[in-house]
Amino acid sequence: MDRRMFLTAILQGSLATVLLPDSITSLLITPYASPYHSTFDYQVSMRISAIGIGAFGAYCTRLLAYSVHNVCCHEVALYPQQICGSDLSRVDNVIQSNDLLFLLADTTQPSCGSVLAACIKIAATAGVQVVVIGPHLPLHQHSSSIVDSAVAYCTIPDPLSARNLVGLVSDLVNTNSFVGIDHGDIKAILQSGGHGIFASNEATGADSGTLACKQALEHLQQCGINATTCRGAMACIYGSPDMPFDLYSQAITALDSYFPTDLSFVFGTVVDEKINNVVRVSVLAMK
Repeated sequence: MDRRMFLTAILQGSLATVLLPDSITSLLITPYASPYHSTFDYQVSMRISAIGIGAFGAYCTRLLAYSVHNVCCHEVALYPQQICGSDLSRVDNVIQSNDLLFLLADTTQPSCGSVLAACIKIAATAGVQVVVIGPHLPLHQHSSSIVDSAVAYCTIPDPLSARNLVGLVSDLVNTNSFVGIDHGDIKAILQSGGHGIFASNEATGADSGTLACKQALEHLQQCGINATTCRGAMACIYGSPDMPFDLYSQAITALDSYFPTDLSFVFGTVVDEKINNVVRVSVLAMK
C-alpha cells in the first residue's frame, strides 16, 4: 500500500469514528478505537504552554486562551519595573512542567531578547521543545544566544496566524482521533529544521478541498518550501460535520502530491461544528 492509499484509509477511519461513533466503534480493534470511546487512554495529552512576551505576545496568548483548548497561556510584561525575579521564577515553573513551549514575542520591543533568551535557557535545561513565534525574529547580530539554541522559529505577521499555528499543533496531538499522532513525531518534525513556514487557507465550493490546499501550498512555495528544502511537515484539514468526504480526500491528495514520500509528514482531520460550507487547511513545514 502506498502512502496516499494509507493516508486515505486513515482519513476515512478518523472521520467515521467522529461522525459515526456508535456504529463504528464496536467494529474497531480495541487499540485503534478512538480513546474517547475506549476504556483505555491510548493517547496521553501533550502538555503545551504558550508564553506571551510584551504587547504582541499578550495579544496572542489572550486570543489562544479563548479559542484553543489544551494550551495553558501566560504573559510576561516588558516594562522594566515588572521584569523582576518573581516573574521569571513563575515562568521557570511554567516551562519545566511542559512538553512543548510556544514563545510569542515581537523582538523589536525593548528587553524582549533578554527575556526570550532566559526562557529558552530554562527550556533547554528542562528538555522542553521550544517554538518561537513573532513578526520579527532575532538575527545573529541581534541575539546570538537565541539563534544558537536548538529551537524552531516561525515568522508570523499577526496574532490570528499565530493562534492558528498553535491550534494546528494542539489539534494534531490532543484531539481524539482514529489513530493518535505520537508526540515524538511532532517533536521530530519541529526539530527537523530551524525555520518553520506556516500557511492556512479556506475555500468553498465543489473543489474547495483542492483549492484550499493549493493556496496554502503556493504560499509555502513562495517562502522557499519545496521537495528539496522541506525537512518535515504537519497539516490539519478542518471541515463541518456534514462536509462530503470527497472534499477531505481532495485535500489529502493535494498534500500527499506536494510532499516527498520519504519526508516526515503527519496530518489530521478536525470536524468543527462552527465551520459552515468551508474547508480550511493549515500546514506547518520546516526547512
